[in-house]
Amino acid sequence: MSDIRSKMRERSKNIWNGAKYTGIGLEFGLGIALCYWLGTVFDAKYQTMPYGGMFGVILGFASGLRSLMKIAKIQEAQQELEQNQDQQDQE
Repeated sequence: MSDIRSKMRERSKNIWNGAKYTGIGLEFGLGIALCYWLGTVFDAKYQTMPYGGMFGVILGFASGLRSLMKIAKIQEAQQELEQNQDQQDQE
């Protein structure tokens, strides 16, 4: 019975990890699109045509990279925690 539960938990964990990584891509793309849109609104209001949009794309890209780095740190910490737990289980 516990073997079936452990298999189901593993499958569920893999599905949620996949969903998390899909969310990363959406967050990255939407951040760039939103910042670009805000830049074009700024361009229209202050007549600074291409600079607001370009700044928005750069800002959105930087925001996406920051988010990716944060997620990478969290993932690294989780892997270290799992390795430590595996070592304790083996002892």
